[in-house]
Amino acid sequence: MRRFLTILACLMLALSCVDSKTGGQTEIVTDPVSECVVPETVRCGDDVILQWNGFGQMASIVMRSSSGEEIVAEISVITASGLIFNVPYTMLPGIYDIVLVQDGEFTLGQIEVLPPDIPVSGISMPFSALAEEVILIKGMGFDSSSRIVFLALDGAEYEIVPEYVAGGLSISLPDSLPEGEYAVVLLQDGYRWTICESFQLMSVARTLAYVAYQGPYMGTTQVRYTWTVIDEEPLRIVLSEALVEADGSMEEGSYDEYTAVSEYAFELTSDGFEMSNDLEMSYNQDPDGRVMTSDVLVYGNSSPTEFAWTYDPDGYLTEVTYESKSGLRTFRSLFYESGNLIQFRNTMFSYDDASLKNHPDAPDVVWGYMSVMEKFDPFLYFPYFFGWYDKTSSALPTSMTISSGTGTVTLPLTYIFDEEGYVTEMKWTDGGSNKVMFTYR
Repeated sequence: MRRFLTILACLMLALSCVDSKTGGQTEIVTDPVSECVVPETVRCGDDVILQWNGFGQMASIVMRSSSGEEIVAEISVITASGLIFNVPYTMLPGIYDIVLVQDGEFTLGQIEVLPPDIPVSGISMPFSALAEEVILIKGMGFDSSSRIVFLALDGAEYEIVPEYVAGGLSISLPDSLPEGEYAVVLLQDGYRWTICESFQLMSVARTLAYVAYQGPYMGTTQVRYTWTVIDEEPLRIVLSEALVEADGSMEEGSYDEYTAVSEYAFELTSDGFEMSNDLEMSYNQDPDGRVMTSDVLVYGNSSPTEFAWTYDPDGYLTEVTYESKSGLRTFRSLFYESGNLIQFRNTMFSYDDASLKNHPDAPDVVWGYMSVMEKFDPFLYFPYFFGWYDKTSSALPTSMTISSGTGTVTLPLTYIFDEEGYVTEMKWTDGGSNKVMFTYR
C-alpha cells in the first residue's frame, strides 16, 4: 500500500512539472545536476522520489558514502517526471551522495539517511524507579534481540539485557547503575531510538537494623542499650542491655521484646526489665503514612490511652498529646529551626556547621539518640525505627546542651560515617566516652 501511494505521488509530480517545449515538441532536459530535485532527508527502508524529466529506462542510482562505500539502489519506478528508489532498511544512517549513472556519472546532490521509524508502538515506562527495582517497558514490536541503554548526562552508557516478556521488556535495574538522571535508548535491528528523555534512578533508602547507646557504667566497663529490628515473621523489636568490657567482650543482660500482632500493632511479649511503661501500642496513619494517633496501653492502666500526633505545615512532628483526667496534656513537644530539631525535652541541639550533613535518606541521629535515652517509653520511637516518620533534620548537630537540676552542660558531637555517608556513630564526652551507634540494612 505504501509503495502504491508513493507511485501515485510520483505520477502527481509528473502532472505538476513544467516542461520546456520547442515548436510544439517536448524538449528533454539533459543536465541532471542543475535540474534534478533531491530530498534533503529520508529514513532507512523508505522510498525516495527524484524529480527530473531526463531519466532513461537504463538509468541507475548509486548512494555513495563519504568513505567511498557504494550501494546500488533498487529502482522501482521510472516515469516521465522522475524515478523512485528504495533506501535499504539495513543502511547505516549518514550523509550520502546521490549519483546518477546514465551516459556517464552525475552527482545529483546529497541526502541525509536517518534511522528508520522505531518498530515499536505504544511504548510506555515509568519516569523514575529505585535502584535494584524491576520495571516494565511496555510496547508492541520488541523482540528477543532488544537491548536497553541508560545514557547518563555525562555521556556514560550502561547497557542492560532485558527479559523479553509478553507486552514488553522487563528490566531488573542493577545495583551498579548510579543514581541520577538518564535518557533511555532502545537498541534493536542495529539502530538506536530514544524512548524516554528523562528517567530518574533513585537510591534505595536504607532502614535501621539497630540503634544503640554505649557509655560509662563502672570503672572500665560500659553499658550498652540496643534497639534491634528483627525483620522476620512476625516482626519484632528487641530492647536489650549488655555490659561491655574494655577488651570488647560483652555480657548480655535483660531484654524487652515487642512482637507485631498486625501491620501497625505491637505487644510486649517479653518484659525482661520489669519496668516498661508501654505494654501494647497500635498506630493509625493518614494516606501519606504519617502517624495521626496511637493507642497505647500504659503499665498500670486497664485501657489504652490515645495519643494525638500534631505536625506543622511543613510536615514536622511538633507535639504528642493525650487526654488526662485534668484535661489535655502534652506528652512531648519538639522545636525546629531551619528544618533542624533544636529541642527535645531537656536537651538543646546546636547546628553551627552547615556543611555537616547526614545522608539525605538516613534516619535522624537526634531521634536515634532520644530513642535510647528514653528507652522505656518506646511507642514514640517505633515510627522512627520503621521509617514511618520520614522528616529528618537537614543537618547534623555540632553540640548538645543538657539541662538538669545541677545546671547545664554543653557537649560537642563528632561523627563516624560509612562509605555512603550514613552516620554509624555519634560521639561525645562528659567525663567518659559516650556514643550512639547506627546499623542499617
